[in-house]
Amino acid sequence: MDVNETLRTMRKLVSDTNLTPSYEDAARIGTELADAFEALDEWLSKGGFLPSDWNANRLPLKRGE
Repeated sequence: MDVNETLRTMRKLVSDTNLTPSYEDAARIGTELADAFEALDEWLSKGGFLPSDWNANRLPLKRGE
């Protein structure tokens, strides 16, 4: 799985929801977004690495955060 591409796709789909002219388009976008989310969730739940954008410049959390 290309987690970086999946995240790019998800971001585009979220952006597309603001431009959606019809119910059919909104339903298609929602389905595609749900599918991408499920794939990313499964990947991460099985120990897969984070997308680069989520890992860049990440500071370690302090205890209790």
